[in-house]
Amino acid sequence: MSFQTLFYRIIYQSQINYCIRNINVSFKRLLPDSIKIPPSGTMKCKTDSGIIKISTNPTSYLTQVLFWKGYKGFEYSEIFEKLSKKISSFIDIGANIGFYSLLATKSNINIKVYAIEPANGAFAYLMKNIFLNNFENAINAHKLAISSKKGEIEFFEVQSNKY
Repeated sequence: MSFQTLFYRIIYQSQINYCIRNINVSFKRLLPDSIKIPPSGTMKCKTDSGIIKISTNPTSYLTQVLFWKGYKGFEYSEIFEKLSKKISSFIDIGANIGFYSLLATKSNINIKVYAIEPANGAFAYLMKNIFLNNFENAINAHKLAISSKKGEIEFFEVQSNKY
């Protein structure tokens, strides 16, 4: 086993990663992006509507952005949060790990969310995140792909022990 592999195995253990990333976040303005380690394990994402818990691993670009830049630093999060307060249902096609589904549910307790995700790894994290936030009654997750055409296709996934 190489030194690099051993190093990564150590720093990406949930408890160790939690300690390292929370020490680093104190110095985030001083640290170059190259040493801002991605979060692994469970992280908390503070939003205007409250805190969302997100289970993640170091391969997730989304949670890396959420951790280091805050949720307003990711795409349309702030606008989406405001809009989701005004609707009664939301279909999250390509839900991935469920960030927008979680954000919609956190910002609107009366919303009904349908999260659609075909990939095994992302779907497993989606389900974990629904349960972490106790949103089982608000988010209906479905492991399927959606298309404008009826039929079947081969669906290829990256095989990774991390995901």
